[in-house]
Amino acid sequence: MRQAEIEAKDERNVAIRRRAQAVSGEVLQWAVMAAAWLAIGLGAPLWVTLAAVGVFLAKSVLELCLMARYQREM
Repeated sequence: MRQAEIEAKDERNVAIRRRAQAVSGEVLQWAVMAAAWLAIGLGAPLWVTLAAVGVFLAKSVLELCLMARYQREM
């Protein structure tokens, strides 16, 4: 149990975990945009396309806000 706690707080493991989360967020972001393009191509209702674009924009805005916050903290 002590070893697991040390590994969870290890700087290298924390950096690896954060990088994996960042990459997975980027992949998800572009998958949502691909879904929007696919919805346009398949002639899906407009709300489906707009919802996908809205999710993409919300993630981008959240990312910018968090970047600004972390730059002030560090």
